[in-house]
Amino acid sequence: MNEVTPSSSSVPSVTDSQELICDLCGRQFSNQKALQQHLLSHAQPRPFVCEICDAGFTSSSSLIAHQSTHQNNS
Repeated sequence: MNEVTPSSSSVPSVTDSQELICDLCGRQFSNQKALQQHLLSHAQPRPFVCEICDAGFTSSSSLIAHQSTHQNNS
């Protein structure tokens, strides 16, 4: 599966290395990597899909964490 990466136009310019803010929701981050990972939460499509409920996620780790919610529901 292909992972979605934020386009260069969606990554805000950084003027103060201590203040990284998501332009879409206002959430603040301490480093560029965390901000870039967060931007994926706003991305569509969500390529990692749960086979049980069809919920979509932007990272495989989020899908794996979600799948544990189904373990007690079978």
